[in-house]
Order: sequence, then C-alpha cells, then structure tokens
Amino acid sequence: MNNSMKMKNLSLIKQRIRILLTFTKSFIRTKLIKYPVLYNVNKRADANKRERVLLAYLVPPFLGKIKNLHHNEIRNLLISNALDKAGFIVDVIDVRAPRKPKIKEYKLAICEWTEPKVKIDAKLHIFFAAGKSHKYHNLSIIKRYEMLKTRKKIHKIKPVGLLPERMPYVEISEYIIGIGNKKTIDDSYKDYKNIKKIFRLNNHVYKNTKFIKRKFSDVKNNFLFISSFHPVRGGLDLLLEIFPKYKNLNLFILGYFLHDKDFCHIYQRELFETPNIHPIGFVNVLSREFYEISEKCGFVIVPTCSEGQSSSILQSCATGLIPITTKDSGIDVLEYNMGFEISDDINQIEKTILSVLEIPTKEIQDMSSNVYEKCVNNFSEEKFEENFQKIIEEIKNYI
Repeated sequence: MNNSMKMKNLSLIKQRIRILLTFTKSFIRTKLIKYPVLYNVNKRADANKRERVLLAYLVPPFLGKIKNLHHNEIRNLLISNALDKAGFIVDVIDVRAPRKPKIKEYKLAICEWTEPKVKIDAKLHIFFAAGKSHKYHNLSIIKRYEMLKTRKKIHKIKPVGLLPERMPYVEISEYIIGIGNKKTIDDSYKDYKNIKKIFRLNNHVYKNTKFIKRKFSDVKNNFLFISSFHPVRGGLDLLLEIFPKYKNLNLFILGYFLHDKDFCHIYQRELFETPNIHPIGFVNVLSREFYEISEKCGFVIVPTCSEGQSSSILQSCATGLIPITTKDSGIDVLEYNMGFEISDDINQIEKTILSVLEIPTKEIQDMSSNVYEKCVNNFSEEKFEENFQKIIEEIKNYI
C-alpha cells in the first residue's frame, strides 16, 4: 500500500470516529434529556406590552453553544432578532426534544419541524421551510436512485434519505417562509391548499467567511464537492462516473458520505482507489482545513437533486469558488450571474466541466471575485435578517 492510500485510510478512520461521536452525543441529548423552554430570549424589559411568538427550532444557540457545524445555529439567532425588531417577545423551544411552554396561546408560532413533538398552541402558524416538501424531496431522490440502478445494473439498493410524506405542521399552517428558489419552495409546496401565501428569501453565509484569492492557473482543474449525509441526493455518484476518466482533473469530496455503506461499496474503486479522487469527509466550513482545501480548488460542483438553498455551496462561493450546480440547489446561479447551471444528465455535466477548463485564467479570476461579491451582497446574515423581518411585518397585517 503506497503512502497516498495509507493517508486516505487514516483520514477515513478519523471520519468514522467523528461520525460515531456526533451521533452518540445527539442520541443522548434528544432521547435522554429534554431541552428547556427559553422565555424572552431577547431580554425585553417591555415584555408585558408586546405580543409573544414561539420559535420552534433550536435551543443551544441561545445558550451560547454554537459549534458552526450547520448554518441553522446562526439562523436561529437571526430569526429571533428579526422577530424582536418586528415587535414580538420571542420564546424558544427545541424541535428535537422539547418541553411544552407554559404560555396558554401564542399570537403566532414559527416551526421548522414538520411534526412537532409537543402541541403548539397559537392563533397563527407559520412553517419555516429549509428544504423541499417531503413529497417532492422523495420523488427527486427516488429518481436519482432509479438512474443509479440503471447505470450500474443493480436492483438491491434502497434509497437513503427519504422522509415521511405527510407534513402535519404544514397542514395546520397558514403561511410558509422558505429559503430557496421558485423550484425548491414555491413549486414544491404548491399542493398545500391551506397555505394562504408562500414567502421566500435567500439563505446566508457566515459573516466572518474569508475570501481566498487563488492562483487559478494552478487550481482551475480542481473541483470541490461538498454535501451532507446523502451522496446520491448530492449527486456524488454522477461525478464519480466522470472524474476518473480525466486524470488531469481532481475532485475533493467533503461530507458524511461514509455512513452510506451501500454507496461506498458500489463506488469503492472510484472513491478509494483512484488517485485523482480525494475522499476527505466532513470538514467544518470555518476551519483552517476547509480554507486549505478550498484554496486548492477553482470550482465547487454539486449536482444536487433536493435542497432548500444549499448553505454548503454558498459558503464555498463566499471563499471565491465558482459554483457549478443544479436548479435544485435553490441557488439561481444564472439569475445572479455567478456560475454555471447543470442538470442530472451525466453527459451535460461532463461537457460543462470540460467547457470551464477552456475559459481563460484571467476571466476565471474575475468570475471568482464576482461570485464573492454577489454572495456577500445577496446572501449575508444582515440581508437574511432584514428580509425575514419584512416578511413578518407583512404577516402581522393579516393577524
């Protein structure tokens, strides 16, 4: 076994240990311990003069426990700030293991969970959509698995990442606030006739993200794939059909792909025995390691089939990586003139990859700077909070 393979194996062992620890901690907290109800999280002295809103999302960020493992940690705080500026007292429960609030009825409730574990009493319910409706999410994933089965001529593989199709909280909600584009939010939730209006806003990147000025003559052949737990959903299988054919290209892979044993078995050779494929695993996007990997690449490529609006892609863009992604990422890269749009067709993806290699280095350098500017101007924490407040102000008129 050469040194490169030894390093790959060591990295993968570390990833497995990290995944085990993460799931163990999550199990202990959500199954054995319930999170407290937090009242008046913005510490308003005039609490008796304001209407109360219940935010059913995450509790730890309000206790100062922010690990920057997911954008929803900061998003909690931004939503709370927006609700405060809109004139509400904000109480918070954790959707994963909540206690029931002592407040008899809230003016309105905002919930990110499709089936809350406690009854939420409110005059008006708002569902916060961070992804496609479960119906369209499942259809998207099943389609990708059918494509995989056909390509690989296999039948005994079950789709990973399917969700219960019913979304009880959506069924009792009057409004939806979703992060994404028309395809991932508006079209995805169109079947819910009880919803009076769907509001949409952009996701956000971390405020302290650093832009990397790369030497594109050295890195334009290097691509970053970054996704969460489901490699087929993210389209990693599509990329593993392409990159091994081109030894002059490199694909760096970030995410929890190791937990999908069937996937790793099917793509054993491509993932672990191909010199230009680098399976790294999960990396915190604010870590030094992430910046070092990002600096080696020119593009972030994610042919995902189901998102709300991918924070992983946006976070990569905020470092200057040029996105190559689908409409299903929730990011309208063509509308913002900040990258390349692809489909789930392998030939089309391959042609796009080869075409970007032909772009002059100076032009790619300018594109990178443009992507960064578009990202921080349209997908900032401040913009998210401002847009959320505007939506709440409008909804207040309907109460």
